[in-house]
Amino acid sequence: MTKTYFKYFLALLLFGLNGIVASHITMNSYEIVFTRTLIDAIFIIGGAILRETLDLYIKKHLE
Repeated sequence: MTKTYFKYFLALLLFGLNGIVASHITMNSYEIVFTRTLIDAIFIIGGAILRETLDLYIKKHLE
């Protein structure tokens, strides 16, 4: 129960700070959205490539 509350409050803190930080960025809102989308896409594609590489490595060495 305590662990769940900790995760909940941590999520509230992260998302609350997100708005505060974004309000101090001197870019237009659409530029912020585009930049965040681009960064997220890079991380998602990188994670997918890394996962596929690791899966192939594990299959090769375990079989």
